[in-house]
Amino acid sequence: MPLRPRLAIATLLLLAAPAIAAKAPASGGAAKNHARAAADPVMALVDSVTARYLNLRQYQMTGRLVVTISGGKLDGQSVEVPFSYAAIRPGRLRNEVRNPNMTTEIVADGESLQVHIPGLHQYTRQSAPSLLPGATMSDPFARSLDPMIAYALHAPGQPFVSARATGSDTVQTNEGPVACQRIEITSQSDTTHPETVALPRMVWIDPVRALVMRDSITLDVQHPQFGKLRQVIQTRFDHVDLVSGGAESQYALIAPAGSQRVLRLGAPGTEAPDMSGREASDFTLESLEGKTIKLSALKGKVVVLDFWATWCGPCRRWMPIVAATHAKVKTQPVLFFAVNERESTAKVKAFLAETNLQVPVLMDYSGKVGSAYGASSIPLTIIIGKDGKIVRSMVGLRDERELHAALAEAGIKY
Repeated sequence: MPLRPRLAIATLLLLAAPAIAAKAPASGGAAKNHARAAADPVMALVDSVTARYLNLRQYQMTGRLVVTISGGKLDGQSVEVPFSYAAIRPGRLRNEVRNPNMTTEIVADGESLQVHIPGLHQYTRQSAPSLLPGATMSDPFARSLDPMIAYALHAPGQPFVSARATGSDTVQTNEGPVACQRIEITSQSDTTHPETVALPRMVWIDPVRALVMRDSITLDVQHPQFGKLRQVIQTRFDHVDLVSGGAESQYALIAPAGSQRVLRLGAPGTEAPDMSGREASDFTLESLEGKTIKLSALKGKVVVLDFWATWCGPCRRWMPIVAATHAKVKTQPVLFFAVNERESTAKVKAFLAETNLQVPVLMDYSGKVGSAYGASSIPLTIIIGKDGKIVRSMVGLRDERELHAALAEAGIKY
């Protein structure tokens, strides 16, 4: 694949970068931070912005995402991606990211969510999450879809070390110039991804309306193929409307003309096959503790396989949902296994310790088991019935209700 399309696809993933890096704050930190905010005008401003974005009920926003890369084999690469976001919470949203190489359209009508890639002539549909004001940080799937969560700067799940004022600037928008305070935010480091280091984030805040009008994130990345890179991701808002979510008609789900509905988006001919009803491929893998697990020996119980890796952003947001579901049904005849793909035991143990996730892990060091189940895209979740046949296969980040529905189909009740 040429470098520019490769960069363009990566840009789509970078939209969720703040959410991917988020982790649970330390106990007792909120009270301490609020006490500090009372005596610190910068923290007071940051907290007012946080409250504004956490409690948004509707909005319309347009702007540009500008990504530049320096260093390594991608030195000098850049791309500018116009976007438009709209939502009427709790159920309706419309996100359009007009990447010159891979435009993406996401629409939810309150019941279903549709993702359309015009360049591939493909779209998917699945159950839609609830975008609840004040509670959106608790749902990883909803958080990945709602770009405004990244601007709830001091919300639970998005802790940081410090915030300081570095000056003031005039930010140009479609409505005219806006006087903004420039705030530098230093985030907590993500020790599970030592290959990526986030430098202090810069946000330009309109103090009158408590809105972020511009945002800049800098990442130093040690890439195994392209070398040492510095990525600068700037978000520039041209229009911000928090009064209206726009016309109801824009949230209607319409099958795109000339596009095919698929289970997962990808190059033509790579759609994940529907494996429902097939006999599950047998395998033998070791658990993280060294215990041998043979799938065929588990007949009589429902088995959930979640194929994942620590470097996979959607996997990191899906695993807490899998772990929470595992905790809810652990007294029933069902076994959960997070099947790690091609990583070391040390890396997986460090990730689990960092995230405090409680889910049994199997190590697929060679990737052969993942290949047998078609895990070319992860997360991939396979629900196997008591008879050893596949009940459901789900590719990508989903809503918790879909997992519950699949388990109910396999005979597991809540």
